[in-house]
Amino acid sequence: MQKTWHRSRSFLEAFKFAQSGISQVYAQESNVRRQLWLFVIGIGLALVLRISVLEIAMLVLAGGVIISLEFFNTALEKIEDLVWPEYREAVRFSKDAAAGAVLIASLATAIVAALIFIPAIARLLVY
Repeated sequence: MQKTWHRSRSFLEAFKFAQSGISQVYAQESNVRRQLWLFVIGIGLALVLRISVLEIAMLVLAGGVIISLEFFNTALEKIEDLVWPEYREAVRFSKDAAAGAVLIASLATAIVAALIFIPAIARLLVY
């Protein structure tokens, strides 16, 4: 018997599907695991350095954007590999563009993190 897709009937069911997706991507994608660990370390460092709530919120938002883009990139690659298993220039372009979006967000987040962490660490070294 072939499985059929259906829309989530409730918020709880939708949440379970989302949790399943997070678990599957985490298990299969090393880049996602790496980004998540960097995110956890960054928030931990922010708490240790006692940076402001606004700065922590900026880090959470920036990290959330990167991780979300990683998930979209993974989903796009899986769909493209299924639909077009043979090489196509348009698929390569699409995959490269999605990877580029992750890179741009990562670089922007690195800048935000540097603007937050460098002064906080400098304050510790001065006192």
